[in-house]
Amino acid sequence: MKLIFFDEAKNDDDYAYYHIGGVGIDDEHLGIVEKQINKVVEEAFGHSRLVRGNELHAAEIYHRKKHFKGWADFSARIALMKKLMQILSMPQLSLIDIQVNAAKLRQNQAPDEVAFMFLCERANDLCKACGCLGILIGDRESDRVAERYAGSLSCYRAGGTDFALGREINNLVDSVHFTHSHLSRFCS
Repeated sequence: MKLIFFDEAKNDDDYAYYHIGGVGIDDEHLGIVEKQINKVVEEAFGHSRLVRGNELHAAEIYHRKKHFKGWADFSARIALMKKLMQILSMPQLSLIDIQVNAAKLRQNQAPDEVAFMFLCERANDLCKACGCLGILIGDRESDRVAERYAGSLSCYRAGGTDFALGREINNLVDSVHFTHSHLSRFCS
């Protein structure tokens, strides 16, 4: 079983692209990857407990936001981001990057929905290539978004994805599962 953790960038009208990123991990590698993440968190915060104050969001690290406000040393912030990049470069991980140019969409197409559809296609392709099933786990933003994405995946599994060259989604199972990023090392 491959778990695909994903998070999206907030929709920003001043930025032309909508982003969703995903990380695929086989279930047998979860412990190895989590151990590496916990090591980085413990080095940065003195403990690795799952609490809101030790999430590792790159934008917050770089721009000294939230619990990184006191991190005035730019080189320390870059070193922390480098450690995160080393984890993301582990051979046990498969990365998915979706960028949708909102200006190229038709009027009735929402960038977040199109990006999620592409994420489902790429995650399904990854699982199919590995000969396994997968499950999507996202950073919970709201009940409305969670319900919409769960409904979209259900439709894709039943009838394939949209567009003329849409694909069958046979390797993703169940629904989209969500958790708050401060409650999961893999979503933060």
